[in-house]
Amino acid sequence: MRNILFVILILGLFSCNRDEEECCKNIEADLQISIVNNEGVDLLNPLNGEINIDNFKLYYKNQSGDLILFNNINLDNPKGFELVNPENNGNQRYSINLFLNTEHLVDNTSFTFISWNDNKNYEIKTVFFEGNNSLIAEKVFINNELVIDSGENRFTTITAI
Repeated sequence: MRNILFVILILGLFSCNRDEEECCKNIEADLQISIVNNEGVDLLNPLNGEINIDNFKLYYKNQSGDLILFNNINLDNPKGFELVNPENNGNQRYSINLFLNTEHLVDNTSFTFISWNDNKNYEIKTVFFEGNNSLIAEKVFINNELVIDSGENRFTTITAI
C-alpha cells in the first residue's frame, strides 16, 4: 500500500510542468468605423457609390516604421476588414469592422493605417491593456484625436472631406 502511495505521489510531482505556455489568449482588437461626408451621407453605402470597398486598404506599421499591407489569405477577411450592413451593426449606417495591429506592438501601442483612395490616409493609434491572458484595445486615436477611451464599444465615425 505504501508503494502505491509513493508511486502516485511521484507521478503527481512530475506531471506538473510550470514552463508550459498558457493555452489561450483573449484578444479584443477590432474597431468599427462608419464614414460620412460633411452632410452626413453614408459613404460606405454601396448605393451611394462614394467609396469602392475594393479600394479600401489596411496597413500595419512595424517596429522599423514600414507600412505593411494586410493580406492574410488564411482568414475569413483576408484584407483585415469587413463591410457590416446597418441591420447587423445596430446603427443606421454601413460600417467597416477592421482588425487593429497586434503584430507590431511597442510599449503596448500599435499603429494601423486605412485608406480608400490615393489622397487620404487615416492613422489609427491603439493603446492596449495587456493582462495575463488578454490583449484589449483600451484607447484609440484617429489622426491624433482620441475617439475611444475604454475597452468597450469600439465604434466611431469618420467625417471624410
